[in-house]
Amino acid sequence: MKKLLQAIYKVAQKKPDTGAFQDMLDICREASKTDVALSLKYGRLLSEELSRVIPRTDGELITKLYQQHRNTLRFLAPNDFDSSLKMEV
Repeated sequence: MKKLLQAIYKVAQKKPDTGAFQDMLDICREASKTDVALSLKYGRLLSEELSRVIPRTDGELITKLYQQHRNTLRFLAPNDFDSSLKMEV
C-alpha cells in the first residue's frame, strides 16, 4: 500500500487532479483497515496538498477540490485532532 500511496501522491503533486486525489483517499481508507499510521500519514499529506492547490484554482474545479478536502478531513478527524478542528472553520 505504501508504494501505491507514494506513486499516487507524486502524480497528484505534479498535476493536481480530482481523480488522483480521490484515488489517494480511497487507498487511505483501505489502508486504515491494516495500517492506521500509514493511512493517517498519507491522509495528512493529501489534506496539505489540497490546501495548497485550492487557493490557486478557479471555476468548477474548486468546488470539487473543496469537497474532496472536506471528505479527507472527515476521514482523518476520528484519529487526528487538528483535522477535526479544520472542519469547523
